Amino acid sequence: MAVGQSFTGQVTQWTDPEFGYTVIQPLEQDGNRIMYFTSNCFCSDNESMVISAVRDGVENFYLLRFLEGTYTQLTDEHGIHISHAYFDKPRDTLYYTNGRQMKSVHIKTFEQKLIYKASHKCASIAVTCDGAYLLSSYRFPYSYLGNDQDERTIELFRMFKIHLATGEWSRILDRSFEIDHIQCSPTDPDHVIFCARGFFSTNHRIWHTNLDGTKGGALGSEQPNEHRTHEYYTPDGKRIAYHGKFFKIDKHEKFKNIGHTWGSMNLDGTDDTYYQCLRGLQAGHSSMSNNLQMTVTDGNDFLSLLHVDASKGEADFEPIFRHQSSMKSNFVHAHPCFSNDDRYIAFCTDFKEKDRGNLYLLDLQSKRK
Repeated sequence: MAVGQSFTGQVTQWTDPEFGYTVIQPLEQDGNRIMYFTSNCFCSDNESMVISAVRDGVENFYLLRFLEGTYTQLTDEHGIHISHAYFDKPRDTLYYTNGRQMKSVHIKTFEQKLIYKASHKCASIAVTCDGAYLLSSYRFPYSYLGNDQDERTIELFRMFKIHLATGEWSRILDRSFEIDHIQCSPTDPDHVIFCARGFFSTNHRIWHTNLDGTKGGALGSEQPNEHRTHEYYTPDGKRIAYHGKFFKIDKHEKFKNIGHTWGSMNLDGTDDTYYQCLRGLQAGHSSMSNNLQMTVTDGNDFLSLLHVDASKGEADFEPIFRHQSSMKSNFVHAHPCFSNDDRYIAFCTDFKEKDRGNLYLLDLQSKRK
């Protein structure tokens, strides 16, 4: 295997007997997936997408022509994790981490660069909409003297940026909660959102900052016993959408979900409106179409289109495919996303069988009459 080498897979497609849409599987092998929900994987030509695939036991990035099944290798190394990557679509550049190294590869020329070698292992990454900065975060131990003069060590989390033209590193902010899901506004190069993640069943809070860390804070009016996460910018950059849930703690100290929501708000947290999901359903991971007319979700074993009733404060779901992901790992999370023309929804699943994901595309224009 080598960068630039191409392979051809067997494209299969079928009409889903339950909902009537055409489903396309571009590759026949186990172990391929789309990018994390923080980065859309479709290229500007709307014929290709950035994916990862496992060949000979090693996961690497590939450029896939999804209707032809031809995929070209973009990286050739061990230790890549697709959740810690970002595709800068306007500049045809994929950024990714490998341990403490932050790298890039141009998807057309295959030119590779070492962006930065960090002192710590980095987490999620993002690039500002003007292509000027790469952002990431890491955890580090912090020691201090308490009131009793005993030395204590805690874990802190730092967000930082790299100026891509100069390679200059600079700190943005430090937090006591884990920094995850870093995303840069698609329209404002100085607006960043992230998830301040505590224990999974309790605190997942949406925060924002500017590139200097001098402005920002928690967003929205999160209620007691509410968990919010899987936040993202709408494609026009005007709002932030999210999945939420309410929970309670039972007598056995177990967390129990008691209701799911889907919501959105302005960039400053105002006009925060959430909708109660009907029939015990949940939004899970969601994404919005580029024309802002559709929102696809992956909760409760289904890909569904979300419909909100503002007068009742309710969200209902129109199922379009039963993906049945085992949800055992990020490798098999559906993470649905729209193609640039909103015709296809790409997603991943293992159909509850092997914990080895494969990517699929659902053709929204194909439903039987």
